[in-house]
Amino acid sequence: MTEANINTNNNESNQSDINTSSLEAATTPNGEEGPAAVQQNDDDDAAAEKRRLSTFDAVMHIIKGNLGPGILNLPYAFATGGYLYSSILFVIVVFQGLYSMCLLVYCKYLLQQHFEALRQEKLDTTPMTIDDVTSSRNSNRSSTDDAAMAVEEKSDTNVPLISYGDVANATFGTKGRWVVNLFAFTMQFGVCCAFLGLMSTNLTAQTGWSMYISEGIITVALLFLVLVRHLKDIKWFSSFANILMLIAVGTAIVAATIQIVRYDSGNNTVTVDDANNVAANTQTKQPTMFPDTISAGVQFITSIFFAFEGMALVLPVEKAFSMGYKVKADENKASKRFGFLTLYSMAFVGCLFYVTGITNSIAFPDVSSGSITAYLRVTFPKNVWYDIVNIFETVAVFLTFSLQMTPPNEIIDDMIEGGCGCFKRSSPTSCWGKYNWIATRYVLVLFCYGANMIFGNDLSLLISFFGAAGQTNLAMIPCIIYLKLQHMGIAPRNMAVSILNGAIIVFCSCAMVAGIAFSVMDVIKAFENP
Repeated sequence: MTEANINTNNNESNQSDINTSSLEAATTPNGEEGPAAVQQNDDDDAAAEKRRLSTFDAVMHIIKGNLGPGILNLPYAFATGGYLYSSILFVIVVFQGLYSMCLLVYCKYLLQQHFEALRQEKLDTTPMTIDDVTSSRNSNRSSTDDAAMAVEEKSDTNVPLISYGDVANATFGTKGRWVVNLFAFTMQFGVCCAFLGLMSTNLTAQTGWSMYISEGIITVALLFLVLVRHLKDIKWFSSFANILMLIAVGTAIVAATIQIVRYDSGNNTVTVDDANNVAANTQTKQPTMFPDTISAGVQFITSIFFAFEGMALVLPVEKAFSMGYKVKADENKASKRFGFLTLYSMAFVGCLFYVTGITNSIAFPDVSSGSITAYLRVTFPKNVWYDIVNIFETVAVFLTFSLQMTPPNEIIDDMIEGGCGCFKRSSPTSCWGKYNWIATRYVLVLFCYGANMIFGNDLSLLISFFGAAGQTNLAMIPCIIYLKLQHMGIAPRNMAVSILNGAIIVFCSCAMVAGIAFSVMDVIKAFENP
């Protein structure tokens, strides 16, 4: 949801830039429209400065972008992975995630510097005729200004680098953008599937219905919800949902801490003592240090990849943080400062993830649900607070589903153009006509339902699969981009950095292949042994 709002602001800013360039290009030789163009530039700068994100807002966007269904699955992931194995691999995956996010921002910076150098080179070599010089003098503009305008019109190096796909497109061309969009769609579609699975799991825990009934009811309700087309009508729910998500995570950590203190890390079974208000320990096994199977170990890794779902959000936030500066040097300083903000913000997210996973895995080693709130509701049915948290979390996720579905919906619109690729998006004779947006959303919801059915309503397995299929690729592509920029002479060459990038690519590739393979095998096994 945050990404959609930021992209909306950036699109408005880009449109303003485009309009400004068009106005300047249309300036007549006598210079009558020159002052208007200058005024338009000043107005655009002022508007962009007003929309610029503060440091606090940028940090909050980064943190909120990673608080999704993945964090509620961490207790199960840590419990099946074993606390020692999980701790070691978690540090590795978090380091890789932090490095890739910061590297993506750095690659964008390098490309911007490269394009600015090319633009300046073209500016210095743009020929000016006698008529051009005379015209510029009559309009009170210098020949340098006219040359810059000519470069702006003819150069293809002025495309703004706003999104992950923009950086890939600038490095590898259109194919690079398609690859990034494909994996971004896979990841965002997986988030939508996980939201549907999370709501169904929580509803089943709350009502006792079967997962299939809960899945069907939630799907039908979503088909009505997605008819709300514009984000401005529901965007205020996002802040409410973020608060409830933090409450749910905080509740899980506190519950785990109480369990550990009361029952000595789950090792001691205490009998019920109503007189002293002592409840029985609900755990039937002790925490383990390592996973029981290779599959469990691999699924832990891909679940951690899925939890860090904010990779595609970094550049839109960076753009909104550094926009509106009149001096290019100030914009570059803001861009560099954002790299440190990303590092600090993701370090906080990593610590929050680890505390949530490790405490709950030790306190509740037999957790069997991909939703910790659903598990607490079932395990402690008499606790009213767990009831409230589970209900609120379900409602919050439901109300923000349309926001989560916006990124994959936009990717489909960009890639398919009007529903089937046969007509322009604005054509009334496209495949679905003026109801194209409804058909696209309905197809996505039904595919989410189908994905949950295929994975047997196993939320943790679904998260593991999409973490392997989508996020592992998004995490290693910045390393590939940097190696390409080194080959092009844009990025500085460093043997240690090249080796590190190569190691991350190998690690992510292995996690992707193994994660998909084990997830598919588990799905097949579930169909064979229902």
